[in-house]
Amino acid sequence: MKMECEMGTVLACQVDACSYNRNLECRAGQIEVGGCEHAKCDTFTTEQVEELETAKPMVANCDVAGCKFNENATMCLAPAVSLGHHEQHAECDSFVPGM
Repeated sequence: MKMECEMGTVLACQVDACSYNRNLECRAGQIEVGGCEHAKCDTFTTEQVEELETAKPMVANCDVAGCKFNENATMCLAPAVSLGHHEQHAECDSFVPGM
């Protein structure tokens, strides 16, 4: 069975320290990605949150203009996004430097 994905869909998150993470799935509904040196997940938090029952969270905004999947400095056009660890924060593992 073929799985259809919208652009910027968060498929997996390895950052189990995030309050939105449930069984390596993001329950934030939407995430924000930003940062200068890294494609940092700005939605990451360890505070108590209300998780949303959404099957496929989306990248609502991406400020990483240096990524080849970033269009108009805010829209993520990656076919799918995964998040992982970088030092003390979550990071978009789907980042690819622009051409």
